[in-house]
Amino acid sequence: MREDRTRLQALLSALDGSMRGLRRDDCGNYFIVGKKGHVYSDGAGYLLYSAAGSVRRWGFVKKRLAFCHVAQDGDGEGALHLDRLPTTAEAAAIRQNLGIRKRKQVSADTLAGLRDRFSTAEIRPIAAKDASDGDGSYLPLAA
Repeated sequence: MREDRTRLQALLSALDGSMRGLRRDDCGNYFIVGKKGHVYSDGAGYLLYSAAGSVRRWGFVKKRLAFCHVAQDGDGEGALHLDRLPTTAEAAAIRQNLGIRKRKQVSADTLAGLRDRFSTAEIRPIAAKDASDGDGSYLPLAA
């Protein structure tokens, strides 16, 4: 389970995908979620599931991701197997066809400005009014 997470993190780095896409399913297994599909790690590589929606779209997905092997071929959906990390061009195709969010690129100047802004930010205590509905109806608990 731990190695699945590290393998999927490596794939997300290769895809230049957002780390927020790495999640756990109902069974507790790690996977990468996209708007049009998801990716699981298996022992030998990666299983890319595409929910294309129609037979025609699924055909286009298979054509665009021809560097993968078809593992399951359904009507309008299917699974592809990738046995290695993708190249830059292949990563863009995977992101586009599975709807995986791309990682935001932040310049060094912007990052430094954010660090300065939040390191000098004043931390204010939570007032009683903040805990109420804004009408001041907060009543403290009896001691």
